[in-house]
Amino acid sequence: MLENVVNIAQVYCDSSDKVVCDRFGITESKVALFQDIRGDPQNYAEIVGADQSVEAKHIFRTVLSKLPNVRQLSAEDLKTIWKDLSDNPSAEPWIVEFTTTDKDSEANQMETKRLMSLLSDENISVGKVFCDQELKACSQFYIHKHPSIAVLKSGANYELYHGRILAFDIANFAKESLTSDLQTLDPNIFEDKVTNPVPTGKPWFVDFFAPVVVSAVYETNARNPKGVAKC
Repeated sequence: MLENVVNIAQVYCDSSDKVVCDRFGITESKVALFQDIRGDPQNYAEIVGADQSVEAKHIFRTVLSKLPNVRQLSAEDLKTIWKDLSDNPSAEPWIVEFTTTDKDSEANQMETKRLMSLLSDENISVGKVFCDQELKACSQFYIHKHPSIAVLKSGANYELYHGRILAFDIANFAKESLTSDLQTLDPNIFEDKVTNPVPTGKPWFVDFFAPVVVSAVYETNARNPKGVAKC
């Protein structure tokens, strides 16, 4: 459950590892989270004490609760990110959760925290926009339900995720999306891209679908279409 989120180790304090336990100030059996083990080895958060049973779900939730929150983005933040992605081909992509205060469940918070850890080595940033506070920012991407996940990538392009709010699923989708030529054609760009395109000699294959219905493009994992238009 905590793969790629934190490093996991076991120390036996009643054997030759006692010197290690002494160094960290551990005097009884427990599960602890060290966030700066080199800088301050005795500064840790106790996850499970000596008189508590070790339950995986409890450890998982407690560890994630100690990790940094996903960055909350304002409309101005999103505008800056979008401009950077438009102007700079090497700009770092973003995964953005569009949600509302009442839909920001603890389970979703845990998954987005986990997502940040999974992508820490991938140069993909993770952020969150509250649509009840930043309505204009959400309407820019034609968000119809909350929560929704979007992968924002270079070239002023983005792709919406239509799966479960699970960190591993979102991470895999994002990695695949960033290697795909698939483009989301919303009303802002459809005319310029398809109806009045710059001559390239290439036709467009466009999949028209309603946001509430996952189209065959996603069901078959076909990544060949050039465009997806939300109806």
